[in-house]
Amino acid sequence: MAKAGETRRPRTDKAKTQAVILDAAERLLVAEGYAAVSNRKIAQFCGLKPALILYHFKTMDDLFTTLYRRAAERSLERHAAALV
Repeated sequence: MAKAGETRRPRTDKAKTQAVILDAAERLLVAEGYAAVSNRKIAQFCGLKPALILYHFKTMDDLFTTLYRRAAERSLERHAAALV
């Protein structure tokens, strides 16, 4: 709880923050490869603190799994659109 005279930081939308993190991770993965991607690099790339990356994705494996699923969903959407 904020004390008198202090202002609270506005809360950000969790899904929006996760999307920013995933976008940064995807760009780094494409540019530098899997082995070069770390929570510190992702945080630096998107202007967040490294601890926030691990707050949203408990492990880097969790982050990469989510990133893979997101790419797979996009691919399925493109395939479905092509069949129409």
